[in-house]
Amino acid sequence: MTRGTDARKLKAAAAEAAAKGKHKKALEKYLELERLEPEEGGWARRAGEMYRQLGRADEGIAAFHRAAGKYHSRGLVTQASAVCQTILRMHPGDESARARLSELAPVAAVPAGTGTGPVAGRAQSVSDLSHEEDAGALPLPAAAPAAEPDPRVRAGGSAPPPVPRPAPDTL
Repeated sequence: MTRGTDARKLKAAAAEAAAKGKHKKALEKYLELERLEPEEGGWARRAGEMYRQLGRADEGIAAFHRAAGKYHSRGLVTQASAVCQTILRMHPGDESARARLSELAPVAAVPAGTGTGPVAGRAQSVSDLSHEEDAGALPLPAAAPAAEPDPRVRAGGSAPPPVPRPAPDTL
């Protein structure tokens, strides 16, 4: 059996165990996958999730740190940032995760002692960024007003079935 076949079987077994709520078994599989594919951060992240499900937060945080490091080393900034935010939700005082998050995304940096929110005074959204960069630019035209909703359309977005109409020769 080749390494690829082993990994494929482990992936299936881990996913099945996790779906069935067998967190300990899934954890074992994810740790084995992490050993087989050490560059892949997803296995450490999934192991961290299983540790968290098992109530083993310290081991989960350690696994999440491994995942963040692997993602970061591969240039996967979004994934690394998300894992750091997970760590900070679990342990708000984790300075290592806070420092890595600040390094990865300065706009989304988390000031020490304030939880996991964005830095005060910095852009909070994409629209805020555009306002900062385009100060003094011509204003954009206003959006067209929304059309009145069709009273025949139901709340779920579907129209009622058509009303049967008598044939023209029967009128």
